[in-house]
Amino acid sequence: MRQVANRILIADDSQKFRAAVAELLAARGFELIEEAADGNKALSAIARACPDGILLDINLPERDGLAVAASLAFAAARRGESASASRRRVS
Repeated sequence: MRQVANRILIADDSQKFRAAVAELLAARGFELIEEAADGNKALSAIARACPDGILLDINLPERDGLAVAASLAFAAARRGESASASRRRVS
């Protein structure tokens, strides 16, 4: 059976939207672990809480959602390179 992401971060500058989505997600068994109103706060929350899933608005203040996604992709790629290098040293 496939594992479903259930610890969610909502990153949106609209407090009303975050509240509505949080209510919908909670009703479906998801756990809201953090909310963020801008891109910088989203990245900080991700680093702190390591969510399973992220609902990410594209039009965020400070750093937009595309920049946040790019930062996450870059960090994941670096982590993957680091893990590959570690495996090569062990082999």
